[in-house]
Amino acid sequence: MADQTVYFGNDDWNLYALDLVTGKEKLRFGTSGWVASTPAVDQGRVFVGSGDGNLYALDAENGQELWRFRTGDSVLSSPAVANGVVYFGSHDRFLYAVDAATGELRWRYETRGKVKSSPSVSNGTVYVGSWDKRMHAVDIETGLVKWTFETGRWVLGTRW
Repeated sequence: MADQTVYFGNDDWNLYALDLVTGKEKLRFGTSGWVASTPAVDQGRVFVGSGDGNLYALDAENGQELWRFRTGDSVLSSPAVANGVVYFGSHDRFLYAVDAATGELRWRYETRGKVKSSPSVSNGTVYVGSWDKRMHAVDIETGLVKWTFETGRWVLGTRW
């Protein structure tokens, strides 16, 4: 939610924005795949992943597409935004760091499994779980791993 608006995706392949008070639809943006990730809103932009393999950046007011970043597989991970960078995972096994304003790749970090969990950012580190049965701590500037922790089971989600 941001600016009296709730943003959400649906398996009808759309991102919606509704007025919090009236419930009136403010915008609808169609993708080419289901929208299972929870959108992130920052600096007047909405970021959302889609089953079509893209992370989309939209104008929060009018839903106009600002840019899209193509990955190698579905993006069901919910993005996290910090310091002008969007962090998100993909089923292609990568954690991505993309410039929030331009959509340009900063870095990507490869895990050994699908990244369905949503990254969390704190103190210069992005934390994300993977289907490689590990929690990964990655430096937000370089994309280099700080540590990994093996759980023995798929890491489906993160909370920080």
